[in-house]
Amino acid sequence: MITLKDVAKLANVDVSTVSRAINNTSYVHPDTKLRILEAVSQLSYHPNLIEKGLRKGKRKTIGLVVPDMQLTIYNDLACIIEKNAVKNGYQVILCITNNDISNEKAGLQRLRDSFVDGIIIVGTGANNRLLRDIAVGGLPIIQLMRAQDKTLSSVGADYKQAATVATSCLIKQGCKKIGLLNGPKNLFPYERRLVGYQEQIRQAGLQEYICNLPTLKSQYYQFGYESTLSLIQQAKKLDGLLVATDTMGMGAIRQLKKQHYQIPEEIKIISLTGYSIGRYLETTLSSIELPLKQIGISALNLLFKNIAEKQIETEHKIYSVKLILRETC
Repeated sequence: MITLKDVAKLANVDVSTVSRAINNTSYVHPDTKLRILEAVSQLSYHPNLIEKGLRKGKRKTIGLVVPDMQLTIYNDLACIIEKNAVKNGYQVILCITNNDISNEKAGLQRLRDSFVDGIIIVGTGANNRLLRDIAVGGLPIIQLMRAQDKTLSSVGADYKQAATVATSCLIKQGCKKIGLLNGPKNLFPYERRLVGYQEQIRQAGLQEYICNLPTLKSQYYQFGYESTLSLIQQAKKLDGLLVATDTMGMGAIRQLKKQHYQIPEEIKIISLTGYSIGRYLETTLSSIELPLKQIGISALNLLFKNIAEKQIETEHKIYSVKLILRETC
């Protein structure tokens, strides 16, 4: 981790001079200040504002970084985390990244340089190095739902179990051609769902029919709508469908109705990430329900533990899921 001493050494000045130049607390010759700022830029030095803030006492504020809030489980999780943070005397700063790597990086940098006591993040996996740097600098990090870095603590669901239970259910109901609309397989939750699906399909001696979301920034509803047609064309007579999210499921249902499929008589559908909206659709969506309240509160408590104890071992908490059958299955 770069310190004031490193900047002072490169700029060939005293540490006190670097401090005065960065904080503008007293006069520093313009040429000297320019040399210091160039050293700061060259070394990518970031003033540890967190450490300064903690010297004055905790700020009772946490950062929450999520990809989206519209028709996703992250809306529910954010509400759960904020409600329980407030109960514990904390405020929450929310950063919405839209699954954009640059937005996520900028949000993390702002939180690092702000007076927050810790961060809970649903990450893209592209800024793991920055997350590790922030954690090494003394700011606790908890990964929520997406355990992209094994060196950082995480809280999530058993995604393999979700796909295993759902696929097994469709097989038991007589489905022979079961498709999977999945997210990007480089992300932990989708990778684990893929494993669960493939194991069940192979054990049953069936053929795989898979479409993976191209990128995190793709539109889930549109992907569900378009990729369902692709799976229908591949399988000829698709009779079972797993979708990664309820939003994908909404798109899939629209396409199936357009193709004059009868649900669930001709095809059965299960969402692998049940969101509250699924029960309110015209055709209510069968889904794997995640224990969001437990997950959100657990992530928050783990963060509080990190804040209080400073140095603790990495923990990974995984919660079991439950299949709820509705009209699509």
